[in-house]
Amino acid sequence: MFDLSSLLSYPLVTVFIMPIEAIASFIANFVILKKTDVNQMRIATRDYNAFMKEYRQAMRERDQAKVDKLKKKMKSVQDPYTKAQKERLRVSFSYLLPLTGIYYVLGYLIGFTKIIAVSPYNFNLLLITAVQPFHSGFGLTLFSWYFLTYTVFNLVVSRIMGTSITIQ
Repeated sequence: MFDLSSLLSYPLVTVFIMPIEAIASFIANFVILKKTDVNQMRIATRDYNAFMKEYRQAMRERDQAKVDKLKKKMKSVQDPYTKAQKERLRVSFSYLLPLTGIYYVLGYLIGFTKIIAVSPYNFNLLLITAVQPFHSGFGLTLFSWYFLTYTVFNLVVSRIMGTSITIQ
């Protein structure tokens, strides 16, 4: 008979979480693809970035006439960008709740503070922290590993599915 406790302990749990995150990332990007106009968002972002580059350049050069002219145009450029960002944010809330639910289920099964992955580097970013030395590196807790794997898979899947917010 299969023993679930062996799957939920280091090092198997590290690999166990990866396909969960890959599937979650695919579903999240599928929702974005179906619920938002990705091309319109890309166009609005490109136009806004180009406008802001021109505006910052005029500010740096202290060209007040050009700054005044661009300020008049600012609302027409910001509105589509803001609308696109709000739409993407609204859609992101639709998959944020299931991702949080998956995290809490895994936390209940595995343990929230249990070390489940090893990092070769001792890094402390905003949400990801490597804790005390563990095996041949630094231990990552469930949240750090969950957040890190979702972020990595989401970057890859969003590029593949064309939902990336970066300008291509």
